[in-house]
Amino acid sequence: MQIPSVAVGGRTVPVDLLAVVGGYGLAGLLLLWALRDVFKMLPSLISGLFDSYAFVFAFRYLLLVFVIVALWIVGALWGTAYLLFRRDAVGRWLAVSVAAALFLLAIASDNAPTGFWVAFLLSLGAALAVFVSPGAVAAFRDSPRGGRPAAVTAARLLIAFRYSIVLFSGVAGLLGLRFLSTLGVSWLFVVLLQCAAAGLAWRGFAGLSRGPDRQARLLVTVATRLDLLATLISAAMAESGSSSAFSVVFALLVIALVDIMLWVVPSARAWFGDMPLAALQVNVSDAP
Repeated sequence: MQIPSVAVGGRTVPVDLLAVVGGYGLAGLLLLWALRDVFKMLPSLISGLFDSYAFVFAFRYLLLVFVIVALWIVGALWGTAYLLFRRDAVGRWLAVSVAAALFLLAIASDNAPTGFWVAFLLSLGAALAVFVSPGAVAAFRDSPRGGRPAAVTAARLLIAFRYSIVLFSGVAGLLGLRFLSTLGVSWLFVVLLQCAAAGLAWRGFAGLSRGPDRQARLLVTVATRLDLLATLISAAMAESGSSSAFSVVFALLVIALVDIMLWVVPSARAWFGDMPLAALQVNVSDAP
């Protein structure tokens, strides 16, 4: 089945892929619109980090981290649309990641605005279309990505996304050490683990930028484990609820995706000089 194409910005793009790109762009706009009232609260949230009351600090701190995650996802939606428009295979990896993150963000917020759910449904439909729509599938098949494997590049983008948030959380959390008698020693452990995880992750990120650095990959893996430990301690400190569950599931999602992209995907393993996993190899001699 021949899918018609249109010329946009000097590129010939299949109409179904163009619809996917539009879906991600619209999802980003809807999410940004749903957060419009939050922008009015940003000065108050930032000033709350310097409040003299521990409860006010903790509440504003958690809300500010949540807002930053949401704004990051808006940027990720538009970034995915741009990559897909360029027929960059990295966009396919991010399409799934962003849809999953948006779903977790929607269920984590109490009484999430309708825009959250509409944006999620748009991104989910677009993510599915990237892998099943004939024009989109053909576009990525005919546009191979040279150099660094797409899985490694997507992993680097996820690392930058996750550990810029973790770095902010750790550095802002240092301001809460003045309330240690109220927040508890666990707060200190969480902040130290987050700062260590962010430092190792960004060092690994820099190493992966230079080439197939196995030590950098290991640094990223250690960072994700420290990050998960900090997230679990933080969730244990908080009252049970959707926000604590969101933080744990979100961390698990990112860690699982980064692990798969760096340690499991055959092209990534070949880039690092590793043999393919036995479970993923096809034994030709056993074929009929």
